Amino acid sequence: VWFHVSDEPTLDNLAAYRRASAALLPLLGGFRTFDALSDFAFYQRGLVEIPVAATDHIEPFIEHRVPG
Repeated sequence: VWFHVSDEPTLDNLAAYRRASAALLPLLGGFRTFDALSDFAFYQRGLVEIPVAATDHIEPFIEHRVPG
């Protein structure tokens, strides 16, 4: 079972994403999370465990050798 917090969060809602993630993660009992991303910053800041990068924004994920 996998969970996700939001589809394609933007930097405009980074604070809301951080709060939602902080509220959700303790309830998951070790289940893993992933989120669709266009903005590398969410992964870079440790907010997204497994990023599903949009193909038109994949370059930074490849450049930083994000696993997966």
